[in-house]
Amino acid sequence: MQNTQINSHSPLIRRLQKGHKQSQAQQTRLGLWNAGLVSLLLFLVLLLLEQQFYLAPWIKSLGLVAIAAITLFSLSWTRKQGAQLSFEEFYRHFSRQSGLEELRYAVDLMQTEIAERGDETTSYSPIQKAFINAAILQNLEYVPQPKLTAALDEYISNLPTAHMIRQRLRWIGIFLILGVYTAFNFSDGTQRLLSFWRSYEKPNPYRYIVFPGNTIVEQGGEFTVSIGFEGKTPDKLILYFKTDIESEYRSRLLSEVANPLNSTDSNTATYSTFYNAQYVAPSQELNNSLSYYLTMDGFHSHLYRVDMQNRPRFLEFLSVLTPPPYT
Repeated sequence: MQNTQINSHSPLIRRLQKGHKQSQAQQTRLGLWNAGLVSLLLFLVLLLLEQQFYLAPWIKSLGLVAIAAITLFSLSWTRKQGAQLSFEEFYRHFSRQSGLEELRYAVDLMQTEIAERGDETTSYSPIQKAFINAAILQNLEYVPQPKLTAALDEYISNLPTAHMIRQRLRWIGIFLILGVYTAFNFSDGTQRLLSFWRSYEKPNPYRYIVFPGNTIVEQGGEFTVSIGFEGKTPDKLILYFKTDIESEYRSRLLSEVANPLNSTDSNTATYSTFYNAQYVAPSQELNNSLSYYLTMDGFHSHLYRVDMQNRPRFLEFLSVLTPPPYT
């Protein structure tokens, strides 16, 4: 007996079908909110890691791809977990939960059906089942439209999926506020993470000045590099240098100066300070121009240039002597 098909165009059936679709849409919305919550949480974790460790481009790319994959999996998993009620199961469940006075007779029939189904030896006939469905729909016809609409809206808003959606929305609101606060305070990290294809270097935490910086030295002259620190000093300090005719940098360790003095930056000649620590590299005779830089616990200084200048030589010397007049 196709009782749900005979009056499929009646206002009652259309309203019940609309409520059924709303209940099914809740599962999709729950999946979206679950996926949004997971992706937001994972993005915040990746942002904190980027802020702290300056991740390589391939790690950031892999992390974003993983977030996208987990988000899609969460959406798919949530949609599959929820058991979708058929239209018949929907209006039967609604009739039991609504508490409408007009449905008392139909609910009593359903309770009888449930009791008989509990006995495994009892087989419920399709005719009896169709009779109960017809009774439910006939009783629903007696419910005033506004009352039925209000009861349906209340029933749909109290479904378990509706409660979980409201819970997810609260969590998303909390994490969204946390995310905005984090992105605002870690704006550099956010920019680096969004530019995931670029490589960034962690800024040097040390305050220092390198001597002599960029300079010119006469050929054969002595050349010495020193560095002064304000505040904390690195545990490992290395000088790297190479001449223009070399392809690889050589390295030298620096030794600490016992009594650091006031010094002025040779590049600007405007900054003077007292260093709490100063280090100097062994001097060497310079016969070619070179480039050099220093590393301090893995952090790099600027690249400096030392140009060699030939000593002036006389190619020809002409002297004119004018003796004084003799008296």
